[in-house]
Amino acid sequence: MLENMVERDALVESPVVKQLVDGEGLAYLGRSRRLLIDEATDTVQLDRGRFLAPPATWIDGSRLMREYVQQLKAPSGREAL
Repeated sequence: MLENMVERDALVESPVVKQLVDGEGLAYLGRSRRLLIDEATDTVQLDRGRFLAPPATWIDGSRLMREYVQQLKAPSGREAL
């Protein structure tokens, strides 16, 4: 049984890491927003219904998106509009 587990682990590939790409649609507040990778910005921003993000988003997009949403949170835990 141990041999089967070792063989199975050897066959299973590492999980694919999600990378955000330019033009990708992201669900946010009930709407789909397009992502634009922009070298002129250094943080994630929502501008006229479109997310602007730095090129670093390609590397660690999920972290940058989480930081963006957290900065919008009001002290009461509700999102600021």
